[in-house]
Amino acid sequence: MNKPTPKLFTDKTVLFLFFTAGIGLSIRFFYDDEPQKLSHLFLSWLALGSSSTIAFWFVEKIHDIKVDRDDKNTE
Repeated sequence: MNKPTPKLFTDKTVLFLFFTAGIGLSIRFFYDDEPQKLSHLFLSWLALGSSSTIAFWFVEKIHDIKVDRDDKNTE
């Protein structure tokens, strides 16, 4: 029997990595001690939004690749 090799980047790990990066960047921009609080709030929102968008994009790409492989295996 062939054992499947464990994959390093699954859907959950990609989501976790990008969400934690976005949360870390948003906290860093929000709690910076400079007077431009409104711009830092915008940067924190931008960091969190872009990281979550990238994470969902990667998950969709991974899912599309899995569906394509399953379709090829059934033919």
